Amino acid sequence: MSLLTENPWPLIVPCLIAAAGLFLVWRERLQKMYLIAAVSAVALAGLAFVIDRLVVTDAEHLEQDIRDLALAFRNKDRDRTLSYFSDQANLKLLIETAMNLVDVHDDLDIKDVQVTMLAGRTRASTRFRANGTVSYMKTGAGHQPSRWDVKWQREGFGWKIIEVRRLHLINDEELAMFGSN
Repeated sequence: MSLLTENPWPLIVPCLIAAAGLFLVWRERLQKMYLIAAVSAVALAGLAFVIDRLVVTDAEHLEQDIRDLALAFRNKDRDRTLSYFSDQANLKLLIETAMNLVDVHDDLDIKDVQVTMLAGRTRASTRFRANGTVSYMKTGAGHQPSRWDVKWQREGFGWKIIEVRRLHLINDEELAMFGSN
């Protein structure tokens, strides 16, 4: 079931192909069972699509949280940004410092999000790329690609960040938070 809720297309596409084939057979033979089977295949494809839209998995939730966090950081929304971080992580001062030093422009793009569930789905690791125009301490702006590894833990009914690492763009080497690539 998790495959269906993560990506319904491996079920939808074969159902639609089968429906098209069954419809063509029905047109040749005019037997009601082929038409019923074709309609059933279309209905199954539609059901898979609806289920995908209704069910939000932890991985999808975390991917959306990353995008929402990036938007809050870009907009300098301090309270919203800090709400993504666990009180136990001792990261809030670092995040506030980053918000004061860095300006992220409107072209911020989050790509290649990978979510790995850990520890019985109570922890997660997300890796992603963030690309956009950034200015540091109100000085000249430039395009800055970056790669991040963020660790999350379930707290209450949501997810909170417990660790943030900035990674080298190509390998997994950890970089200083405010350094160059």
